[in-house]
Amino acid sequence: MKTITKLLLSLLCVAVLLAGCNKADDPAPANEEELITDVTVTFTNRANSADVVTMTFSDPDGADGPQSGTTNISGNLTASATYTVTIKFENKSESPAEDVTAEVREEGAEHQVFFSTTGTLSFQSYGDQDASGNPIGLTSTFGTGIAGTATLKVTLKHQPGIKTASTTVSDGETDVEVDFTGITIQ
Repeated sequence: MKTITKLLLSLLCVAVLLAGCNKADDPAPANEEELITDVTVTFTNRANSADVVTMTFSDPDGADGPQSGTTNISGNLTASATYTVTIKFENKSESPAEDVTAEVREEGAEHQVFFSTTGTLSFQSYGDQDASGNPIGLTSTFGTGIAGTATLKVTLKHQPGIKTASTTVSDGETDVEVDFTGITIQ
């Protein structure tokens, strides 16, 4: 009788332990931030489609790597002009390179590009939006003022579950942030 009781108690303990290890209780994996090594910002003058200026950023090992990124600006912006701006995000640490822009667009409800400018360059409006009508920022409109210099900061934020029409650059996690300095407007 004692043997049967011990056996039943052992089986009961094993059953309780196994029931406590239910995989359904494990939290869902978090949506990882994107690795972005390259950013291309293209300005196209609305009045003259041949007037195109490309600003590029490259950081081969990503923001957390030991190397710092480099920027390049292909030319000067025209004074008193309106530009359509498009942004491309890539992960060139993979082969072939991954176009992260498509993922940002696809997950638009969780991402937003924010812009900060100084000088005679100004952000005017977003040109795209997510399914809820909130801005994404892969296309936008900028304007230039009088001849001078300017800076542009581009920040891609990952805002799952918190993005609204009023979220700011302070909300969420930063996927990539790039400063373009020494922009000439003439």
